[in-house]
Amino acid sequence: MWDDLHVFRTVVDEGSFRRAADRLGIARSSVSRAVAQLEARVGVALLHRTTRQVAPTAEGAALHARVAPLLGGLQQAVDAIPTPGDAPQGTLRLTTTEDYGAIVLAPIVAAYAARYPQVEVETVLTNRVVDLMAERLDAAIRFSVRSLPGAGRAQRIGSLTAGLYAAPSYLARHGTPSSLDDLHQHVLVGYPSLLEGLTGIRPRVRSDAMQFVLATLVAGGGIGPLASFLAAPDVARGALVRVLPGCSDDVGALWWVVPGDGPVPARVSAFRAMLVASLSPETPPSG
Repeated sequence: MWDDLHVFRTVVDEGSFRRAADRLGIARSSVSRAVAQLEARVGVALLHRTTRQVAPTAEGAALHARVAPLLGGLQQAVDAIPTPGDAPQGTLRLTTTEDYGAIVLAPIVAAYAARYPQVEVETVLTNRVVDLMAERLDAAIRFSVRSLPGAGRAQRIGSLTAGLYAAPSYLARHGTPSSLDDLHQHVLVGYPSLLEGLTGIRPRVRSDAMQFVLATLVAGGGIGPLASFLAAPDVARGALVRVLPGCSDDVGALWWVVPGDGPVPARVSAFRAMLVASLSPETPPSG
C-alpha cells in the first residue's frame, strides 16, 4: 500500500501519468495499476483523468494533503541512514572478554573515539557468548580453537598464543627451569587444560579464571601459562618474565564476528580496520 501511495502522490505532484512514470523510473502501466489498486482499496475515485491532464478528486486532494508530509518524512528518514561510504557516526556496540577488553581493546577504543568524534562507543565485556542480534551489538571479538558455526559472519583476524611466565621473586627463590623436566620441581599454576597442553603436567594450583592465574603468578606463587596479550603489561613493567621461551603454542584463533548478512556500517568497518592494524606480530591478521 505504501508503494501505491507513493505513486499516487507522484502522479498528483506531476499532474501526469507519463511524467510520474519518468520520475519514478517505472512503466506507465505500472503507475496506472498502482493508482487503480489504491482506488479499489479506498472505494472511491481519487483522480480525474482526461486526455490532457490528471487532477485529484476532492477525496484525492484530501488524501494527498494527508499522505504527502508522511511520505516526505519517511524519505527523509531513509536518506538520513548512513551508508557504508559515509563517515563513521552513530553508536558502536562491541563485546569481547573482560581480559581482552581491558588490556587490548581499551587503547584501541580510545584512539578510535579520538579519530571519529561523531561515534559513541559502548562495550559489553563478558566471558559469556552473547547473542549479537538480540542484544543489538555491532560486533564481537571472540576466541575459539575452531570456526564459529552459526555465530553470524566470522572472520579470523589473528592467533592467540600462550607461554609460561613467573615472577622474578619466585625464580630467585626456586631457580629458573631449563627444561620441561625441571618443571616437576616447581609449583605450577594455571588452567589445567592449557598447562597440560603446553607441558603435559597437571598444575598444583588450578583455576578457570585467567585473572586469578595472573595475580598468583605476579605474587610469586609459581610458574604458569598465560595468553601473551595478558602477560604483556606485567612483562613490560618487570613483574613477570618468560620461562622456557621455546615452550609456547597457538591456543586458539581471534575472530571478528558481525551479526546478520547485510551491509556493514562505516563505524563497524572503521573499527575493524583499526583493530587489525593494531594487532601485534604475535597475532598477524589473516582475514
